[in-house]
Amino acid sequence: ATGLITPEHLSAAIVQVREMPIAAREHLAQDIFRAQPTLMAMVLVQQRFGASMQEVEGLMTLLMIAFCAARDTGRPLLMIGEVHQQTALTRANQYLRALEGASPGATAPVTRAYVDGHAEKALLAFVLKEIEQEGFAQASDAVYGKLVLTALGLVEGVAMALQQ
Repeated sequence: ATGLITPEHLSAAIVQVREMPIAAREHLAQDIFRAQPTLMAMVLVQQRFGASMQEVEGLMTLLMIAFCAARDTGRPLLMIGEVHQQTALTRANQYLRALEGASPGATAPVTRAYVDGHAEKALLAFVLKEIEQEGFAQASDAVYGKLVLTALGLVEGVAMALQQ
């Protein structure tokens, strides 16, 4: 099982968000702020940590896709609070530490184990691919780490919102 968010939910959300006009994105951002203010804050606070507007926009797009895909499951979403946020970031950080500790050729099994053990496999695999492909390559090392942690924390948060 890939989780409650199926590849179909995910692909529909990707197309929906990427083709959305600005006004619709603003409306969606307001919906997310009402439903998941903590997840929205995780994204917006990144500017204070040195992220560029483009990097924050990248995180916002990931959050919008994750939110739309989760909403499309039809399941009610638990509002993620600060305790959930800490749990989400701790889980994401455990994966990143395992990656850091792996030898250069051994990162793929660490990532595979993280995805295989995750409640929302399709969403996590998508976000990992986004980080790898366009990611936040222009970011400084210090900012890059925070952006990756936040992106993975969003996945963990959405997974928790669905698992209520």
